[in-house]
Amino acid sequence: MISGRPAGHLPGHLMDAAIRRSLGVVARVSQLAESSDRMPQGTVKILVVDRGYGFVARADGEDVFFHHSALPGRAFKTLTVGQTVEFELAGGNSRSAKGPRAKSVTVTEMPPA
Repeated sequence: MISGRPAGHLPGHLMDAAIRRSLGVVARVSQLAESSDRMPQGTVKILVVDRGYGFVARADGEDVFFHHSALPGRAFKTLTVGQTVEFELAGGNSRSAKGPRAKSVTVTEMPPA
């Protein structure tokens, strides 16, 4: 007990300030989590099926290289130019000589008919 108060008890004005600070931290963490949950998207631009790679055109203009192993299962065999995909960029020094590289590609939409 400190000055007649149970341990862990703060005066009202200090408690309010502590709650406001912690709510602000939670809000910022939540915003970061939302923005990091969104994977970049693009459209399959080029497929070189016999060599097992392709390129995704991103909205910002820079194409992303991907290898067939970046797609789950046999998805590369059914992939076509024009399909919308989500991808995760490989970090670190994983840029290929062809530019940024995707380490995970997921088909999100079929190409227009």
